[in-house]
Amino acid sequence: MAKPYETVIVVDAMIPDESITSEFDAIGKLIETQGKMIKLDRWGKRKLAYPIRKRTHGEYAVFYYEGTGAIAAELDKRFRINENILRWLTIADNPVG
Repeated sequence: MAKPYETVIVVDAMIPDESITSEFDAIGKLIETQGKMIKLDRWGKRKLAYPIRKRTHGEYAVFYYEGTGAIAAELDKRFRINENILRWLTIADNPVG
């Protein structure tokens, strides 16, 4: 059964804007292959609270989607090997009620 998920990612802001957009597009396409993309909320470039891999700024985005635990595991696996993605957090959104 599909559950709602939210994934927040921080992409290296030092790469070109076209590369940032293509990173977000690739994540959206991957979600669509195994689930249903609901919304992408781009927060833009922000200063990081602390340096990550000597970077001080990141491009933030939140993906809202539905799927199984397999999609969350696949995203986690891909994010670990992608050097452009500095941080990410995926949560299963369990509505109350």
